[in-house]
Amino acid sequence: MKDNKRLKSNVWRILKSKNKHEIRTCNFHNAQECPYNSVSDCNFNKIKCHLNTYKKKNKKSNVIDLRLIIFILFGLLIYIITWRLKSTNTFLHSNFIYNLGISVSLSIIAGSILAIVIDLPSKLKDYEESFINALSSNHYLKSLDEIKLSNLRNEITEQLHKKDIPSMARGLIDLDGKICDLLKQPYYSRYRHTIICSNIEGEEKYFMKQNTVDYKLINPYSVNRQAKEFITLKSLMWLEDEASQQEVINKLDFKIYCSIDNEEKQDLSNKVKCIFQDVDSSSEYYNKRLVIVGIEETDTSNGYRIDFEDNIEVSLQYNVNVLKSDTCFTKRLKHPAKNFRLDFSHKDTCVKLQGQIFGTEIKQSDVQIKYIADNSISLETFGWLLRYNGAIVVIGKKDLNNNIEAPIKNNIVSL
Repeated sequence: MKDNKRLKSNVWRILKSKNKHEIRTCNFHNAQECPYNSVSDCNFNKIKCHLNTYKKKNKKSNVIDLRLIIFILFGLLIYIITWRLKSTNTFLHSNFIYNLGISVSLSIIAGSILAIVIDLPSKLKDYEESFINALSSNHYLKSLDEIKLSNLRNEITEQLHKKDIPSMARGLIDLDGKICDLLKQPYYSRYRHTIICSNIEGEEKYFMKQNTVDYKLINPYSVNRQAKEFITLKSLMWLEDEASQQEVINKLDFKIYCSIDNEEKQDLSNKVKCIFQDVDSSSEYYNKRLVIVGIEETDTSNGYRIDFEDNIEVSLQYNVNVLKSDTCFTKRLKHPAKNFRLDFSHKDTCVKLQGQIFGTEIKQSDVQIKYIADNSISLETFGWLLRYNGAIVVIGKKDLNNNIEAPIKNNIVSL
């Protein structure tokens, strides 16, 4: 009985694995949108391939042109007349003339029949269309690989922006290539970060931040190329000694859940640990960086690595003690985000919050900032934020005039 259950379980796992790697149907609507040059180059499901449909629509027509029939009849008429005259009338050089007429008539008949067999008019039309398409279409671009296309894009971009613009800034041209490279990297379809601050009873130096992070990361290559994600915190803070570091670790209460390629969420909390890395205090307000690393991994520079094909969904929960003088919080994104939201609140009613979104080419119409209360704020974007864009929240104490005191330090978190 146990063997049967184990067999069924193995069969189900194999079927699930096959479905996971099943090639999906592409998202292109016609052959012109398709980036592939031929059906064999395509990595998607070819059942409803637009290239196949396009070729079927352009197959040669089997309708016989009436003009070819007329030519055949004309050739037969010449042949019959010449043959009859040759048998009844003879004169000087008559054989040469009659043989010439027969040869011409046979050539007309043979040429017309050959044209019917190979459909010469349609072929000529196809050759004409192919020649025009070769000059005006993008089939040549579809035949290039990724490296050649990237080099061609860089050359065209530089030529396009240098022509007739002698004072164009070189750095802006290079920025175009950096933004285009983001199209080939994973992006957040959604990103949520919730922070709840509270004072610690009997503690005058620190307050606590309860953090909840939830995001979905998409691999633009999907099943065609595997992607990797390094889950980490990189939370900057100022800690005076090792005892303070250990106290932060003990109160962290860190939990991490992850779903890879739409599978069931797994608890990875027992596979990672949190450590502190030194920060150059001469260039930062802080001396330590809190990061996540795998327990069995030797490389601690990037974080806990996860490989995936289509997407991953990650949920993080952790508490961290922060200096009360650290009243400015900056959130920077590690990947571009289609939708970003930061909810920040403080349980102290004497606190007043101010916040703003910062990003490249971000419009005010794409940003929503809600002041739910003086001590609670919600910031959300409905347009794209690029890498290292994000939000900033300032924590201030209300005075008698309901103004905010100036912040002292800036707590930066990058995920």
